[in-house]
Amino acid sequence: MDATIKTTTQIRLTRPTAAYWRVTFDNPPLNVMGPQLVRELREITTTIESDKEVKVIVFDSAVEGFFLNHSDFFFHHAGTGRAGGPNPQRKSYASYASFSDPDGNGWACQEITARLTGHIEEGDESFTPELTGVVRRAEAAQHVLMERAIRLATSA
Repeated sequence: MDATIKTTTQIRLTRPTAAYWRVTFDNPPLNVMGPQLVRELREITTTIESDKEVKVIVFDSAVEGFFLNHSDFFFHHAGTGRAGGPNPQRKSYASYASFSDPDGNGWACQEITARLTGHIEEGDESFTPELTGVVRRAEAAQHVLMERAIRLATSA
């Protein structure tokens, strides 16, 4: 499917599947958030909101080294709450950018540097220890449920 469905001057919206869309910021050299980008983001948002099939939207950048300038980048620091800047180890799902548009809408984007598939290999340090723990507990619970389902299916 992977069709570009909306291209503006500074943002590109592609739709790899009906449920998965990608928004790419492309405003070299720094992806500066100015009035034009905000207008285009509002336009893209309207397009996204009008489609009931979309479930996941990935935001990325076509500008190497920059995601979105003039935003609030932060990560959750264990025990102390929010800290400025990206996660120091650049762990996946650990850094966020937030900003408000002129209409007062709040936006938050999450940096993803490694894809989370529902399983984290032993020794993989791409993710925070908290996220790794959650995924491992979910895997263990799924394993227990699968064993129960198999026992029920074979005993009937």
